[in-house]
Amino acid sequence: MNENYQTEKYCRTITLGDLISELTYLVDTLEGGEDTPVFVGADYGDIMYTQQALNIERITEEQVVDGQGYSRSGLAVAKGEEDNLDDYTVVVIHGT
Repeated sequence: MNENYQTEKYCRTITLGDLISELTYLVDTLEGGEDTPVFVGADYGDIMYTQQALNIERITEEQVVDGQGYSRSGLAVAKGEEDNLDDYTVVVIHGT
């Protein structure tokens, strides 16, 4: 991981290199290979901690902001007008 990203908020996720490594392993081991469907898993937030399988809408480079009330990670994708924009660009997999 780039030492610029060695902060508490980023150490809770994987790097792009980790993701590529995991996907390469899965392509080589899953019967469907590169044709295997991919979803984003997320906790629905209900009392039963239901795991959703979200369709991947797009993958983008984004900046994030701190301290958003509805985010368990404490981060939110920036809309561009925020004063507290992070200095780092991250990869965001958007699910619907």
